[in-house]
Amino acid sequence: GAASSVSGKLAISQNTFGLGGLMVRLDYSWDNMVEVDADGNFYFPFVSAGKHRLTAYLPHNLRYDRGIGQTEIEVKEGEPIKDIQIQLEDLAELRVQYLDMDGNPLEGITAGATWSTSGDGSWTEGTKSDKDGRAVLYLYPDSIQYVRGFDFAGDLVAEGFEMVEPQAGQIMDNLQIVMIPSGSVSGQLLNDNNELLSETVILYKLDFADGAQKQRRIKTDSFGEFRIDRLPPGITKLSIEIDSVVFDNVLSGPFELKPGERKNLGKIILKNGLDMPKTISEKHADAMEHPEEIVEAAEQLFEKIRNADYEHHLKKGVHWSSFPIVGYYQTHHWFDVLVEWICTTFKDNPIVQVEIGEVFKNPERLNQKTGLPTVPYKLTLKDGTILEGNLPFEYNFDGGKGHWHGIHGIDWHIKEE
Repeated sequence: GAASSVSGKLAISQNTFGLGGLMVRLDYSWDNMVEVDADGNFYFPFVSAGKHRLTAYLPHNLRYDRGIGQTEIEVKEGEPIKDIQIQLEDLAELRVQYLDMDGNPLEGITAGATWSTSGDGSWTEGTKSDKDGRAVLYLYPDSIQYVRGFDFAGDLVAEGFEMVEPQAGQIMDNLQIVMIPSGSVSGQLLNDNNELLSETVILYKLDFADGAQKQRRIKTDSFGEFRIDRLPPGITKLSIEIDSVVFDNVLSGPFELKPGERKNLGKIILKNGLDMPKTISEKHADAMEHPEEIVEAAEQLFEKIRNADYEHHLKKGVHWSSFPIVGYYQTHHWFDVLVEWICTTFKDNPIVQVEIGEVFKNPERLNQKTGLPTVPYKLTLKDGTILEGNLPFEYNFDGGKGHWHGIHGIDWHIKEE
């Protein structure tokens, strides 16, 4: 059908960002973006008939579908739409100054924040620091985030991170982050027969004393040598995984990496690895002989649910993945909806009693396995409501540590079809 024009204006909350330079995206393609003028007006000349979504974005942070404000519109053939308002979210504004080790301002560092202490996963991008070392970062409110700096050249890393819990409309302007020269670690890998592990794909994991983690897949060269760059300084220990076999703490203890240090760990002989697939099949084979492990896993899962801060997890901007049972339970679908269901239901009507029955072998097929150890459970809520069912468990190494992982048994959010 014929296209129509669509125009409107961004409605600012109490934020201090100027409206110039903001972008509006039509539907889900990054190619369909227009820039907003200084008064917040935007204009799309040709929009096809039908339902569409408009999303506002900061110019330096084109990440994900949420943007900083959105609205749905319906376009009718040949009828222009005017005066659409997109209400912008009330973000927190963080003003960060980046300094070198001697306290001098650093230009060209990109402000950034992540939801993980390790700096992995999704992140929010801010502006690049100016000649005074200053950059601005706008964050979604109400969830804990970790502010760092990113040097895309790779020569510098943030000395640490600042933990913030930004509130809507808040301005935080006293943050300073020191950037220091990044270090590297290298070494040579051999197996327990002293043979070089050449051209081998490894997954390395560095666990730092402050809780940060770095992990990535890399390949050794023809001499079995590897090198890991762009590392922050600190006390760390190294673990290596090859073909699902984990060699934990390969240097039998932590080592220190100083700022800018190029550390050669020398020859590392990998021995006594933990074979994950073998461990998993042994755990499943012996599960009925150790029912107390399954009962304990179930008790811990329900304990995590009972101790969760329901109000916090219902706040806008708090991501479902921070809910305590994530990593210990696999839902059939819609984990975000499950978290919302749990928080909404139990905040006014909490679990007052947990009863766990005898472990049995589950005849149903789950995750391509039959015979998974399963516990019947019965939860009593404050108003007398009973939630009951069977909770199967599978052994896995989600997150690197072996544990029993619940499956599908508490999908209370999926209504009976």
